[in-house]
Amino acid sequence: MQLVNTFDAELGPLDAWPSYFLTIIFAFDPHRPGALARLQKVIAFFYGNNTPLNLACQFFAACRFLPRFLVRHHFQYLYDLFTQHPSLSRCRYYDLIAGCIKYTDGSGSEEPLPLALGFGGTGFPMLAQSILLQVNQLEYEKHAVY
Repeated sequence: MQLVNTFDAELGPLDAWPSYFLTIIFAFDPHRPGALARLQKVIAFFYGNNTPLNLACQFFAACRFLPRFLVRHHFQYLYDLFTQHPSLSRCRYYDLIAGCIKYTDGSGSEEPLPLALGFGGTGFPMLAQSILLQVNQLEYEKHAVY
């Protein structure tokens, strides 16, 4: 199954995701100040929405045209931290099913997301959609080890 289609099946359509989160994914620059904090938001979003680690790594790496092994370490580290030490690693994320802000430690605030959803709020919807067309040419490797 193609990577984007797998993601849609797992998390629902990307157009229902918060625009700020889509912006982080499609405009992520590891050299900008605050890049690690932005990456942590991405990983918390995937973790909180129960995205399998392998799928999250493949999708993010493909959207940023990065080799998977470069992002795997960060994703693995935070997934493990969120699982093993939830109270020490509490991060906010947008819960797609509940439609509100929650935390990776399992607590929730029921705070609605005041921002826009979908590609329109990113400021570059056509570019993001173009990237997704390219990403969807890739097959999801369910049992990839890297």
